[in-house]
Amino acid sequence: KLVKAEDKVRKHFGVPVYNSSGVRCKNHNSAVGGVANSRHLAGKAVDFRVKGKTAKQVLKYVNTLPEIRYAYAIDDTYVHMDIT
Repeated sequence: KLVKAEDKVRKHFGVPVYNSSGVRCKNHNSAVGGVANSRHLAGKAVDFRVKGKTAKQVLKYVNTLPEIRYAYAIDDTYVHMDIT
């Protein structure tokens, strides 16, 4: 479901999508400052950027997808999104 959602983003913008964080083990999640109940641990979250697009541009589209539970800008470029 998460991969399909991210593929929708790629198809919508027509450019590559680059992941910076997907599924995390508990140790790595802790090492990068993830919260104890991070959805990354269950494979239900991804942090990514879209080539040539700002996080604001990406979020505008991501927030229209019904399968997205929560999304936010990590900085001006990267977006976090997780699925229902």
